[in-house]
Amino acid sequence: MSEIDWAKYGATGLISSECVELLDKESYKDTFDTLTLEASRENCALLVGAIKTIAKPDAISYILTLLYEYCTEESEDIAFTRAERMDLLLGDDPLAVITVIASTQQVTTAISQGNDSITSVINYELAAHLLVHIMLNEKPESELHANAMKEARKYVTAWTEVNTSDKGTFLAYVHAMGIIFTVRELRKVFIDHGGVEKTLAWLAAAEKHDVTTLTYRVVYVIWLLTFHDHARPQFLKHDAVPALLGLLLESKEKVVRISMLALRNLLQDKAGVITAVASCIDQYLEPMRVRSYADPDIIESIAVVTKTVSDAVATLSTWSAYKEEVASGTLKRTPVHESTMFWKQNAHRLADNGADTMNRVAAVIIESTDPVSIAVGCSDLAHFLDGYDGARTLVESVPGLRARLLHLVAASDKTIVAAALRLLQRLIVGPTHLALGDL
Repeated sequence: MSEIDWAKYGATGLISSECVELLDKESYKDTFDTLTLEASRENCALLVGAIKTIAKPDAISYILTLLYEYCTEESEDIAFTRAERMDLLLGDDPLAVITVIASTQQVTTAISQGNDSITSVINYELAAHLLVHIMLNEKPESELHANAMKEARKYVTAWTEVNTSDKGTFLAYVHAMGIIFTVRELRKVFIDHGGVEKTLAWLAAAEKHDVTTLTYRVVYVIWLLTFHDHARPQFLKHDAVPALLGLLLESKEKVVRISMLALRNLLQDKAGVITAVASCIDQYLEPMRVRSYADPDIIESIAVVTKTVSDAVATLSTWSAYKEEVASGTLKRTPVHESTMFWKQNAHRLADNGADTMNRVAAVIIESTDPVSIAVGCSDLAHFLDGYDGARTLVESVPGLRARLLHLVAASDKTIVAAALRLLQRLIVGPTHLALGDL
């Protein structure tokens, strides 16, 4: 039972006696259970009306929480389905009800997360549930559907400016997105307003807060967006693959599960596979393959992603393809450069024909101004040093290579500096494990 003295609100005329009686019940189930549709509709209208007339935060919080639990609870103890309950709350003027709920002062509810306690703003979440309910159940040609879509678009475009510093507000917004982005058209609106880059910035912010639920909800939104063909190249451009890989080994299973599902979508395209291999995805998959997971979706995703990457490497990692790329003078982070099998089979070939291919790779390092080409070239020569006994003598004999590497370690580009240092280290100390993704 509420500790709020609702009778005082009734005495001042802010709410009716019927509303006072409703609010004095033990819980939302007592308020709505066993009532007819019409009676439940009237009760919802009374409570929405009370939100408009009451000013005190604790009272508004109680009423909104009551309505939120009533509409979202999955329970056989309640007389009507969730859809029926939402219809009852929306009444005869659905958008007006949504406006009241969304525009009133923020109402927070505590959520426990490990040793942390954060707040979630239920206004946003309830409004999102109600908007989606309308769009999924009304005919697309109806005026109500059109108006709900228009209202939802306002939410979506505004969400690109979410304040990530406050955990509670951040969590509520992202949860509301996860609800409203079940509507495909609204995901597209968000993507077209810079949503891809924003979500990756949110992921970094969520990890700083170190709240599993928050990280999960952000990745859930990312997963929804990766179903769109025009979003996936944007995710690759903004380094979504390494960001998601970074969640796989230390996170809770629910975060691992949704991260793997997002990666599966990104790897639908050749560019995604190439990016994943360049990011050393197998270094993450290998320990995952021997780990025990309770979630079968994770196990399935590991198998699917492993096969996708293996098939791509088998297709792209051919000596002829490698020679063509080296001859072009531009090296890219493609699977051919990071396939262990490729280098086991082909490292010695860099020494063939007077070390022609090795000299071409060295020429890229010496002459190129492209940071990626330089980094990849250094990685390739490192693999050559690992896989061919006479490699050191050949590499040391390239005129100007050591001087070029010593010059590169003072470059302003961190990628170039790291690459040059790694190759110098291998020339001086001998083989060590080098991964292109470390550069």
